[in-house]
Amino acid sequence: MTPGERDTLTRFLRRNDQAITKDEALAVGLRPGQLRRLAERGELRRSRQGLYVVPSASLSMAQRVAVAVRVATTPAYAARFSALALHGIRLPSHAASRPEVVVRGTCRPDLGEGVVVHRTVQLEDIDLTAVAGIPSTTVERAVIDVASGLSTVQRLRLVDQVLFTGAADRDTLVLRSDALQRGRPGVRTILRVASSRGQQRFRSDLERVAFPLLRAAGLDDLQTNVVPRHAPGAGEMDAVSERFRVIVELDGLRFHADGRARQRDNVKGNAAVLGSYTLLRFTWADVMERPERIQAHVRTVIRRAA
Repeated sequence: MTPGERDTLTRFLRRNDQAITKDEALAVGLRPGQLRRLAERGELRRSRQGLYVVPSASLSMAQRVAVAVRVATTPAYAARFSALALHGIRLPSHAASRPEVVVRGTCRPDLGEGVVVHRTVQLEDIDLTAVAGIPSTTVERAVIDVASGLSTVQRLRLVDQVLFTGAADRDTLVLRSDALQRGRPGVRTILRVASSRGQQRFRSDLERVAFPLLRAAGLDDLQTNVVPRHAPGAGEMDAVSERFRVIVELDGLRFHADGRARQRDNVKGNAAVLGSYTLLRFTWADVMERPERIQAHVRTVIRRAA
């Protein structure tokens, strides 16, 4: 291999995730057999038929996905958790660490060791995009694809993240969830919270779980969705105990609230404090994941008021 050919190879590998195929080598002017001889000398490693990688290369998830998509004999796209990672979405701790791709139809191309290939006949153009040049499913489609493998709380947290940050379009998420919900039980959660009536449904679900927790913790005179007697300027609050002078407000999903709603919450909270109430705020995650902490806070406030 001449110095010029080695320089060509080095630059190609640097730009292409430290991997090259036989066809790509021919396209940049390298002679047949050169990759094989480099592999025999240990300078390259053949990881599958026709694909050579730098042995010392420690590839990131994005690079591994990019290589898998590149060598596929049929159009392939980063999928599921790999697609979410490419889009910069914070993943659950148990998210798959192996590269995941999806292809249309029933074929299962050999993309190398450790690459998970998913197959589907339900992959439309609206589900596809590219991230830094890597063909990928959209955030909306990736969320739908992983939903059934997540707990309810994990699904809610993921949907809240992608919609609140603007990584996903709410109308598109609802549209594709509706089209793909058959056989995917987790997708119903997405539809329930992201549809036009999602905020009201989610509030109802949240209150149905939270209010019994508060009463069981000792707020036995709890009234819900009322104006506090000593702080009328606060307006209607989620839950009020006049006996213990406690107001509880529940924070729902972030994408359900706009800037005006947050400002109103500040005004209401200040009015409650000026009315000599103890104001407790709990998030939906507190209610779903940490009910014992909610009850501990309530009992502490009751002891202080006694």
